[in-house]
Amino acid sequence: MLNGHFRWIAARHDWGVWDEFVVVLAVVFMFVFLLRSRESLRKEKDPDPKQYIKVFNLAFYSQGMEVTGDAIQTADEVVLMQGHSKTDPNGQVSIANAFEAPGSAFCLVGLFKHAQQLNPGLFANPESFLLTLSNGKVLHRDVMAKTYPRLRWRWARRRAQRRSSPFGRGASTMWDQGMPSEDIMRRGRWSSQLLSG
Repeated sequence: MLNGHFRWIAARHDWGVWDEFVVVLAVVFMFVFLLRSRESLRKEKDPDPKQYIKVFNLAFYSQGMEVTGDAIQTADEVVLMQGHSKTDPNGQVSIANAFEAPGSAFCLVGLFKHAQQLNPGLFANPESFLLTLSNGKVLHRDVMAKTYPRLRWRWARRRAQRRSSPFGRGASTMWDQGMPSEDIMRRGRWSSQLLSG
């Protein structure tokens, strides 16, 4: 199911054009790290300055050593470090990582490598908002809503409910794969218990 959704989105965007590729990157990035829209998309005129992810929130590693600049092309791991969030008003750092999945078109590390090739200037400025379009504006959440119709979200949610998953969207896949609820909650930075009983 998951790869089908990603393929559906990927087929509708030109991966060689930054403004189209950034939509594909956003979908996979938000899914892998269970990100809220205010952390990665723009709702108003400008992104939330406290919660929005910037380039400096990412670190790339190759065989356990941090790499920067052109060496990002050798990375086999990406680490996301977040501070302030809705569930963490004190700004304690949350860290999550994703490893390279060679051969997968939707490997997040591979997508970031492609992003750096398409837009090296973005990665050269640590203060850049991550999902910034060529016009200088951050990708708006309405674009994402049109890209990934609500019907598909509802279908995924119904499927998750039929399988007795207490989570929605990306988290339901982790639940289906047997990840403990505490690990899913930690990765999604959820502060309350979602399971009953």
